[in-house]
Amino acid sequence: MKKNLPVTDIESYLPEGKFIYSRTDLKGVVTEANDVYLEISGFSRDEMIGSSHNIVRHPDMPPAAFADLWQDLKQGLPWRGLVKNRRKDGGFYWVIANVSPVREGGRVVGYQSVRSRPSREQIAAAEAAYQAINKGAAGLSVRHGEGLAASTTRKKRLLSFQFGAGLALVGMAANIAALLFKSAMPDALGLACAIFSALTLSYFVFACCLPVKRGLVRLERDLNAVLASGNLNRTLERGGPSDEVARQISLLITSLQATLQGMANIADELQAVMNVTGQSAEDIRLRCAEQRDSAAATAAALEEMTQSLHEVATHSHDTYNVAGRVGEQAKQGVTQVHGAESAMQALTQTINHSAGQIDTLNQRSNEIGRITAVIQEIADQTNLLALNASIEAARAGEQGRGFAVVADEVRKLAERTHVATEEIGSMVSAIKTDTAAVVDGMGIGNTQIQEGCVRVGELSQSLLSINDEMIETLQRIQSVSTATGEQSQALQSIASSMDQVSQGTDSTLQHAQHMSARTVELARMVERMRMAVNQYDL
Repeated sequence: MKKNLPVTDIESYLPEGKFIYSRTDLKGVVTEANDVYLEISGFSRDEMIGSSHNIVRHPDMPPAAFADLWQDLKQGLPWRGLVKNRRKDGGFYWVIANVSPVREGGRVVGYQSVRSRPSREQIAAAEAAYQAINKGAAGLSVRHGEGLAASTTRKKRLLSFQFGAGLALVGMAANIAALLFKSAMPDALGLACAIFSALTLSYFVFACCLPVKRGLVRLERDLNAVLASGNLNRTLERGGPSDEVARQISLLITSLQATLQGMANIADELQAVMNVTGQSAEDIRLRCAEQRDSAAATAAALEEMTQSLHEVATHSHDTYNVAGRVGEQAKQGVTQVHGAESAMQALTQTINHSAGQIDTLNQRSNEIGRITAVIQEIADQTNLLALNASIEAARAGEQGRGFAVVADEVRKLAERTHVATEEIGSMVSAIKTDTAAVVDGMGIGNTQIQEGCVRVGELSQSLLSINDEMIETLQRIQSVSTATGEQSQALQSIASSMDQVSQGTDSTLQHAQHMSARTVELARMVERMRMAVNQYDL
């Protein structure tokens, strides 16, 4: 194992209320270290970050202590113990190290260590134990950060509890056997079994169960004291069969203490960063005062610009008057457009009416077609009857009865043809009437269209007048352009003042960048706090 030499007897002390915080990856390479750590170890941040955590290992620390540390960490358990560290100059300092795994997404991604100042009694006890271990004292080892006598006492307690439990089971078995075989067993033997069972149970209760109960009562008392006072440094009373339970709870409290100490340290760093940020804000305020002076110069230039703007206002007033006249002309144009619109609407109505009449005419034409079909049918039948009459007449010779019948049918068909002809005449007359109405409607529409054309002509004249007014407006705009030239000169003066403002702004930007860097550092610290809190499922 690497030994960091040389060493001296000069001891440094971690200030009260200060905590060392560091973080490593899974291989023990330092990734984070607070200022307190750098100050007491004597290493710079560049020397510390990226180096192995054993850069501060002191030769007086037994290798068994670090083997115990890594054994617990590899099992996902926190570790708490006293550690003697070496400074860069060879001196040393003692700390209570609280090391715990850092978890993200349910898996260990690194380790964090929060170290505080131990008492002189704790240092003396640890120093004596470590010296004995380094000298090879038999029966000594480091277990979960504590120097123990090879866990002999704990093993004895476990064997005693197991012996008592086994003895009680034997007594109970003897008593059950006595009850089952009572008839075949002498009374004296049965009584002896009962007495043996009672004695073994009494031994188990008084020698095994009562110590467990007393240990749990002590543990409950200590936990209530921790909850009531909030003092996580309070030591839970150990010993007895419940010693393992107390140790596990102590590990949990140690892990919680490490997290809270880390958060307290981060809060201190945040406060320091905020102090620097406040100073930067003050510097920005002073720069803003300089910008205010430049703004005063800008205001003087704006005064010149105001004079030019007065001319612009005068021309704008004249332009407004011209625009007013243009507006009146536009109003007239709008009125005339509305008249044309009304005429067009009336034309639309007339055309719609004419369309209806044309539709009626179409219906009448359909009737004519139907009647024409009837006439055609009559003509066909008349032709057929005439043919029959000729045939009958030829056959009858002098006898013309058949011809008389045919002649009668021809007469009836002629009558029907006459009636149909009259209907056709009526329909044709109606068509003529409707057609005349359509013609009249179209004439009215034509007249209204002519009126619309007249209105459009008037609108054209109005637009011509508007065009003349717009020419005059353009002339006024030319005057405005001249005034704008004067404004340009004033703007040059403004630009000069704004250049000074720009220089002040550049300085402000530098300070803002400094504040931004501090903000990034603040965000990193907040992220550390978040990761510390997220280790626990709240």
